[in-house]
Amino acid sequence: MLRQIELLTKLQLINLFGLNEARHAPDRRRRRGLAAMAALFVLLALMFCAYVGLACYGLARIGLGKFAPLLLALVVSLVILVFTTLRAGGVLFDLSSYERLSSMPLRPTAIVVSRFLTMYIFDAALALGALLPGTVVCGAMLHPSASYYPMMLLGALVLPLIPMTVAMLLGAAVYALSARMRHKNLAVIVLSMALLLALMGGSFLLKGSEMDVLRFAGLLSGLFDRLAAIYPPAAWFARSVNAGNPGLYALLVAASAAFFALAAWLIGRNFSSVCSLLNARAARGDFHMAAQRRRSPGAALFSREMRRYFASPTYVMNTLTGALMALVLSAAVWILGARNLAAEMLLSMEQVRRFVPLVLAMMFLISPSTCCSISMEGRQFWLVRSLPVPQEKVYGAKLGVNLALTLPCWLLCEGMLLAALRPRGLEAAAMVLLPLGYILYGGVLGLWINIRAPMLNWESDRQPVKQSRAVLYSMLAGFGSVLIPGAALWLLPGLAEAICTLVFALCVGAALLFWRLCRQVPLREIG
Repeated sequence: MLRQIELLTKLQLINLFGLNEARHAPDRRRRRGLAAMAALFVLLALMFCAYVGLACYGLARIGLGKFAPLLLALVVSLVILVFTTLRAGGVLFDLSSYERLSSMPLRPTAIVVSRFLTMYIFDAALALGALLPGTVVCGAMLHPSASYYPMMLLGALVLPLIPMTVAMLLGAAVYALSARMRHKNLAVIVLSMALLLALMGGSFLLKGSEMDVLRFAGLLSGLFDRLAAIYPPAAWFARSVNAGNPGLYALLVAASAAFFALAAWLIGRNFSSVCSLLNARAARGDFHMAAQRRRSPGAALFSREMRRYFASPTYVMNTLTGALMALVLSAAVWILGARNLAAEMLLSMEQVRRFVPLVLAMMFLISPSTCCSISMEGRQFWLVRSLPVPQEKVYGAKLGVNLALTLPCWLLCEGMLLAALRPRGLEAAAMVLLPLGYILYGGVLGLWINIRAPMLNWESDRQPVKQSRAVLYSMLAGFGSVLIPGAALWLLPGLAEAICTLVFALCVGAALLFWRLCRQVPLREIG
């Protein structure tokens, strides 16, 4: 069985990172695109490491360096829990790969363990990216004992086990609760969103605890107990690292490994029956032929796009996360009070009013639905090509879905922010129009990028949504378009009104330009 686990894990890893395609792709242009995407991933990893290193440097400078292992462990565990929950059920109980593998002479436990290991290796790399710069910075500034370094770095192998296993069980629970519901996909979406909101609330509380640690240095011991109560394994990790206690560290390793092994064994024993149950669809005996409705080509294509969108929970969750975060942020500002949050972040109200529109815009640019709407057609894209309609109507329907999803969220966010911040004059206009301009720009930009870099040969809808170049390029381009005006507002606060006006005009102009470029691309040239 160990040989089966090794081969399955290796196969899934090379497919996950695109290595197999890079090795065997006959198109040199395709290989160059994969190399560029790998370079962007490396750049993002370096930026993440730099951010963690700076955070640990700040803690050490104000005398709180001993809390760095605890905070790093909590952040690593929370990030893994959030991101793994969103993809756990689909990865662990993926029906398409299950049908192929179940016909082979493979043990169900080997299939389960290989899927666990695939996600574990990815999460361990993420944990190492957080712990390595923190270890280097804290080691250079605090001069701890020799055992500090190996225990911190080995935490990358230990810390992901419990949150990853919990996330997989939560994802499987979402699939299980929705398996027998009539509208299965809608149930998965609703349950996943509720779980994501709960995790966001936990992260907000965690952030508040960190700010308390930084502000009230005289209450460090009590706050340490408060943080330890949130997630005891992180406290065990921090105490064992700070004290150089191998016994407590061994307890954490044993508990994490036992929890992982127990979950893999339980799911492996019942994998075939559980996978069949979760992917079963209840037969409907009340089907009746209804009268056909006549629509214009644009309305029919828009309805088709909406049905395709909500048919994939993975598609919905990954493209609505940004809008959901924007709603959570706006509700927090409205409910908790703008002045309280400004004081918590050590900002003035004028600075909050200045930067909130850009923060809101950045959340809407995380992953617009258009950045993978072409790719989601998959191998059935020939059906779209054969439709007797101009290509701009197809593109317009995809852009219309993105606007139908984001504009209602934008209206709700603006209502809460205007009520909480009470801006006046041009400040109010910037708060309303700047995110709107970025929504238009991000939607059209994502569509143009997906036209230029589609992924049509996929086996699971996770690939175009999570692993495609178009999604990454769209996210980076969107973030870059927000960071540059943000730096200008920070350096030139006296020109804030002129900067916001210029940025809004550029967003609208860029949206019109990219829409014109999209309309000029025939459907037959895509892919």
